[in-house]
Amino acid sequence: SIFYLTVGDLDGYVYNTSGNPIQGASVQIEGVSGVTTDATGYYTMTDLPTGDYDVYCVADGYSYEMATVNISVGVTQQDFYLGQPNLTISPLLLENTLNPGEWFTDYIGILNTGDGVSTFDAAINFISGSGWLTLSDDSGEILDGGGTFNLGVNFDAADMTPGTVLEAEIVFDFMPSAQVIIPVTMTVAGDPLPAIEN
Repeated sequence: SIFYLTVGDLDGYVYNTSGNPIQGASVQIEGVSGVTTDATGYYTMTDLPTGDYDVYCVADGYSYEMATVNISVGVTQQDFYLGQPNLTISPLLLENTLNPGEWFTDYIGILNTGDGVSTFDAAINFISGSGWLTLSDDSGEILDGGGTFNLGVNFDAADMTPGTVLEAEIVFDFMPSAQVIIPVTMTVAGDPLPAIEN
């Protein structure tokens, strides 16, 4: 028996949500093909085996988009419209004073007033001590058009001596690409215990 491979082409344009072309956007089919848009936002992929594909589109500063496309013989067109998140993060510094043995939750609020979704990964970089700070989530999504995310930041002064001052950083890696570092300080109330003399 003879097997014939049928192929088709995929093309289209990548725009921002205002309809302006995005040059340098990447359009990819994972494991199959990837191309970059030209100055008019145009891309083309040729000789793709027919079938269904998840096509991803990404550009610096924009939210990514994915479309499931059926490639058939001939040319299949798929345009992408990419949005841009506009994030406000508050506060940009956390400082709390706790009594020995006390536990407290503070919050970092993230607001997205843009027209693109943003996601983040969050991690703690301990500058002094360890384990005294935890996060309610290590990742999240902030929807466009007024979406919010409140990240719980848990302070724990268990087994801490008065006068202890600890520092850390909360590192946010946002997509599209941006990194925000929020300094954190916890002070344990009271005076340090006097040294025991022999």
